[in-house]
Amino acid sequence: MQNKCDSLINSLKNADQSIGNARIKSAKLNEENNLITVEIISDVAVPSDSVIFLEQSIKNNLPKNFNVKVECHKSIADASILKRAIYHFIVSYYSSISHTVTVDDVCIFNSANKFIYEIKVNDFAYNYLARTAFIAELNEYLFRNYTNTVEGSLKMTIKSEEPAVYEEYSVNESELTESSVRRLKVLCVEKTCDDVVYDMATYIVDGINELGTVYFAGVVETIEEKVTKNGKPFYVITLNDKTSRVSGRFFTADKNKLKKIQKISEGSNIIIRGENELFNEHVNLTIKGFHFCEFPNNFIPKEKPSKPVPERYAIVKPKQVESVEQSDFFSGVASLPQDVLNNVYTVVDIETTGTDVVNDKITEIGAIRIENGKITQEFHTLVNPEIPIPARIVELTGIDDNMVKDSPKLEEVYADFFKFVNKTTFVAHNADFDFRFLYNAGKKLEYVLTNEVLDTLELSRKKLPFLKRHKLNIVCEHYGITFHHHRALSDAYATAELFLKLKREK
Repeated sequence: MQNKCDSLINSLKNADQSIGNARIKSAKLNEENNLITVEIISDVAVPSDSVIFLEQSIKNNLPKNFNVKVECHKSIADASILKRAIYHFIVSYYSSISHTVTVDDVCIFNSANKFIYEIKVNDFAYNYLARTAFIAELNEYLFRNYTNTVEGSLKMTIKSEEPAVYEEYSVNESELTESSVRRLKVLCVEKTCDDVVYDMATYIVDGINELGTVYFAGVVETIEEKVTKNGKPFYVITLNDKTSRVSGRFFTADKNKLKKIQKISEGSNIIIRGENELFNEHVNLTIKGFHFCEFPNNFIPKEKPSKPVPERYAIVKPKQVESVEQSDFFSGVASLPQDVLNNVYTVVDIETTGTDVVNDKITEIGAIRIENGKITQEFHTLVNPEIPIPARIVELTGIDDNMVKDSPKLEEVYADFFKFVNKTTFVAHNADFDFRFLYNAGKKLEYVLTNEVLDTLELSRKKLPFLKRHKLNIVCEHYGITFHHHRALSDAYATAELFLKLKREK
């Protein structure tokens, strides 16, 4: 269907030049009502009469029982948009190597009215991607989403992110302190089915998607004997180490090894050496050897250390605040307590799809930096939550699906927020809500917020006990603070001013 529509659109460009460099983004058939919805992007805003012309032309080329709806959008990308789009494509469609690539590894050049991209990858990712249709698929993705002419290539760099292979009985733990991959030491290793003995294992949750040689330990949940198409036996073993579980296959024609694996039963404690390899874009574990051991009974997984604060902002860069109103905001700065003048604060507000920290998503982040009692910077971004925004939330915030569809995902901008809030006191109104959302979201991305938290809701209850209610709009109204409710940056500004007003209260 899409190829047929492509040919038709190309023939229509000469008939109606007002559609510009139009192309098909998608064509979807609803079989219930025989409606074909065709989404078209162009480098110009397509007039409504041209949309009607397109609908009729497409309909004339289809069987009579089909209806057509055309949706047109102007879509021209600049270098920064293409950079984010390429990184988004890698994360979405080539997740197995996405951990080896950052946004900064995507370079965009403008040459002869077209964009040239270059993606820097390590040797492992390069060798893998070179065997796939990665470049062709990426170019097709960009073609379907943007009207610019885009070409690109891979560039292999010398950086290496191959997992380490352990040859000795024990690993020097001091060499691992900088790694974000956590490891545990098992006890009483009984050499069983491998030439090399080892007692250090990676937490399953950290290593399950790491390619190359891996070491896992835990309790055997299941062991199942199966047979290949050629009639050769193999075993599927599932391990659990309290952080996650992983299943791996063990193949051998060695009768001695077969006898040893038959000693494993549910509840056995083992440590395995294996290879994580890609197959059909999924990571599969093949067990190469194993030993019986004692898994620590009192094992409590260590909290995963946070990734370091990025050296520079990638997508969302703070803006310096030079506002005429600021002098009105902070007249009488000298009356502020010394602790406020000596500390740095980040006043934060977020908008979300709901109040469920586990299932709802962030749609907007607004943050204000206060230094020496004055607002100095602002940080703001819309966020694509990747789930529909409920109607009640749209009514409340004004943020709908269309507003965020081209915005970056949270994993693309969280590092920038993490950098902005670093080494500051986290301030918010009803701070538990904002901090829990951002903490949980960051933890999944391996960024752990450790900021001291200050809640202006609690502070207002303490300083203004005569107010019956202490919602942000009510307390702001008490001080005459301009308040535009339920947009993150506006709320953050109002909360910042409120914070300083409250701190002046005796």
